[in-house]
Amino acid sequence: MTDYTYIIFDVDGTLINFEKSERRAFSRTMESCGIFDDDELHRKYTDICDFVWEEYDLDNTKDPYIRKNYHQLYRSYAVRRFAELKKELNLEKTPEELSRIYTRYYKEERIPEPKAEEVCRRLSQYYTLILATNGLEEIQVPRAAIFGDCISHIFVSESVDEVKPSAEFFDCICNTLSVASPSECLMVGDSLVNDMEGAAAAGMKTCWYHPGKGSVACGVNPDYEITALEELLRILQLCDINKKQ
Repeated sequence: MTDYTYIIFDVDGTLINFEKSERRAFSRTMESCGIFDDDELHRKYTDICDFVWEEYDLDNTKDPYIRKNYHQLYRSYAVRRFAELKKELNLEKTPEELSRIYTRYYKEERIPEPKAEEVCRRLSQYYTLILATNGLEEIQVPRAAIFGDCISHIFVSESVDEVKPSAEFFDCICNTLSVASPSECLMVGDSLVNDMEGAAAAGMKTCWYHPGKGSVACGVNPDYEITALEELLRILQLCDINKKQ
């Protein structure tokens, strides 16, 4: 075993498969409107999401304005994407109604990444597991519930009132948990900026999870890189997940 005390996981794209969860939530939303969701419609929707997300600049989490207004902007984005979709489809429901329906389904669609639940159960025997995610508390807390008693705390940017990668977000984790030294923490996430840069700047160790993605770039140097979550067990010197415990 290693000297870490805390393993901090990002949620979407790390423990939960965002793409699959989003796809099912959108499909159920369209079904509630009597519309069949095929691949072409979903591509149109994701293109709209990407366009509106970029328009709101929500990836620019280092910008002071975005940091201060992130959750208000996110709520506006969540409605605006359906307003744009209504221009393409004959939808009777308002964008606000569609956004509420989608959110209700999205909270229920929490498809884990491969081996995520098994890895968390194994790690929780030796480490305190923490979740750290940007987003809205009403959405992220229910989605994290699939990991149950394995998780000690969940830090959601809305309740922290700061977003990753800000120093204040990671300071909140350390202060809340009375962490003696940030080096006791290993941050595992898929975002080079929000997870890797933010945690490293706070003095934590970092592990970049990038299944099917390229090697690290942009001057970010995580302490570890993994393409499958079970690789954490080898890094942390635990036995293989498939062995009897």
